[in-house]
Amino acid sequence: MPEKLEDKEIVRPANVLIVNFNVDQTPYVSIAGGLFDTPRQNGETYTEYKKRILENASLKVIDLIKHPDDKDKSVTKANLLLPFERLNNYQAVIITGSQLIARPSVIDHENPQTREIKKGVLIKDWRKEFYQFVYAIRDARIPLLGICFGAEGIVEALGGQLKDLKTQKGSNFWEIGWSYVKRYTGSREDPVLRGLPEEFLVPQDHEMTITKLPEGGEVLLENERGVQGFKLGKIYGFQFHPEKSREQMMNYLDKDDVRQRLEKKNKKIDDIKALGETYNDEAKIILSNFLRFAWQNAQ
Repeated sequence: MPEKLEDKEIVRPANVLIVNFNVDQTPYVSIAGGLFDTPRQNGETYTEYKKRILENASLKVIDLIKHPDDKDKSVTKANLLLPFERLNNYQAVIITGSQLIARPSVIDHENPQTREIKKGVLIKDWRKEFYQFVYAIRDARIPLLGICFGAEGIVEALGGQLKDLKTQKGSNFWEIGWSYVKRYTGSREDPVLRGLPEEFLVPQDHEMTITKLPEGGEVLLENERGVQGFKLGKIYGFQFHPEKSREQMMNYLDKDDVRQRLEKKNKKIDDIKALGETYNDEAKIILSNFLRFAWQNAQ
């Protein structure tokens, strides 16, 4: 009698939309690599790796900022073409980090129809559309992940508050390199943090901090600088960069403009790199965990 074949679960990948808010950069390649557990192969060039990543039929990338219209790298409405009508095609949406800064602003949260922006700093037409996009994702109950700028934008859109990071002397602070984050009490059973210890190292590159989460938000991770991870229903946000590898961050720290800026802020690059040598890309598991969470949500 022939041996009975095992029943195996057949699972198609979740369709993922990545919204890229970077000027002439492609963080979505590293994000997608972590999502689909597709690391760069030995000897593979970045161009080859990018091509292989983008051939994934389950991935859609919207490059929002290729040609900023002004010198401060802000975005005008003409640059923003968000797929409101096609959201139901996706089981997950990810908003990347960015050189842009999610500045605090005042939003009309009493008007659910328009949510018009009353005033703010560096607020342009595209922001209103971006916030409405966040509302649409939330209302459709589609899992959403915000990374750095993406997390800040989500917080601001949904009624939370941000402020510039400051030193004890009141000067602007740049959290750069790596830092340890600790799991908050409520994160013990969270599926997106599955497999991570109580305290772990993460890549950092930001100058703002979350001072107030939107109503109903839960802190997942924190460090001495403030909130590092949160959730609100099916929405997740992380202030750090789980997609960045040790090699990517080391190369970034070696850039001339970054070195010069570190020197101006009296930061010792050798100390930053020494901490980074102990990083083994463990935070990347957040991406694959999020994809698994999104797919389970779609069942």
